[in-house]
Amino acid sequence: MKLLFAHSVPFKRHEGQLYALTFNKQLWESRYLPVFSQITVIGRDGGIITKEEAANMKLANADNVDFDLVPWKNLALAKLFHYRNFRERIKGAVSQCDCLIARVPSELSYMAIKEAKRQSKPYLVEVVGCAWDSLWNHSWKGKMAALPSYFAMKRAVKEAQYAIYVTNEYLQQRYSCRGISIGCSDVTLKPIDDAILEKRISKIQNSTENIVVGTTAAVNVHYKGQQHVIEALGILKSQGISNYEYQLVGSGDQSCLKTIAQKCGVLGQVKFLGSLSHERVFEWLDNIDIYIQPSLTEGLPRSLVEAMSRGLPCLGSNAGGIPELLEHEHVFRLRNNFAREEIASLLRYMTADHMRDSAIRNFRKSRDYQMGVLEQKRRGFLNAYKEAVEKTFIG
Repeated sequence: MKLLFAHSVPFKRHEGQLYALTFNKQLWESRYLPVFSQITVIGRDGGIITKEEAANMKLANADNVDFDLVPWKNLALAKLFHYRNFRERIKGAVSQCDCLIARVPSELSYMAIKEAKRQSKPYLVEVVGCAWDSLWNHSWKGKMAALPSYFAMKRAVKEAQYAIYVTNEYLQQRYSCRGISIGCSDVTLKPIDDAILEKRISKIQNSTENIVVGTTAAVNVHYKGQQHVIEALGILKSQGISNYEYQLVGSGDQSCLKTIAQKCGVLGQVKFLGSLSHERVFEWLDNIDIYIQPSLTEGLPRSLVEAMSRGLPCLGSNAGGIPELLEHEHVFRLRNNFAREEIASLLRYMTADHMRDSAIRNFRKSRDYQMGVLEQKRRGFLNAYKEAVEKTFIG
């Protein structure tokens, strides 16, 4: 069966190969190719990257997977100059497939869904985030696009025959589906060894006075929320507490966050580590003391689950599916100026005993997101979708 997979994710090129962070060869081979014999991927052309940049990403090419990438760097310009071309390409791709999987929110996905409806082709949506939250918290331009994108996503999900949500409650409540749906995170954790937790507890028991807090996310995107943590460090410093260091892993222009850190008087406590490979991220997680997810918008964050799997005490905002992962007392509010005040309070509250209890709880919780458990659940759902397509639309 031929599958069309649509998402606005950028695929980057180096020496004739395609690279991506999440949509890599392993993902196609473990998740989709066991169900569908051929896959065509519609995504964005992310341009050419260097050898060093490619080393921090993963190969996206795989057997029986073809790519149709569009030059969509700027949405407004793309719609103005290339919309008709994109529409024709999507029209041809849909006509050649048996069914569609569209990951939302995504403008390319909405176009593919619209075309699938025209051609009476079935589609499944993977609901991985909130269109409203991601755009409203992005920029003033994002605020202009938030409402139409919200309604486009709401309609696309509501009318889907099948839907897979990465959350268990949050996205389901905001974007309901008339069809058949399940909650199944797209996190893919490898089997977790109990030795990880033992090592973490030992680290907590032998910890020094200095505490390293960490976040992994792009550092040039406002809605990732690192500014709230930096401001919290400023509050703590004003109270005479300066034994916290904040390490940020992620690509992007650091100037805005550096300016905030300087204004708060904590520039020396904030360390920018840049991009790290997935393997090096796990090494880094093992060396910090607390992980924090301060996002203004989220589906169910993979980076937070990965931190939990390393036995890390974790804090997070009340955005998206984060409260589904953490204890209530470790979740802070984002509205008004509560975030920085609550983060400062939570950091003061993280004693060694509390960190140990949190580490044990998070490590056990992360077992729910091991690859085998989730892949079995998702595989069964995708097979049901395939069988329905064969019965109703093909056969």
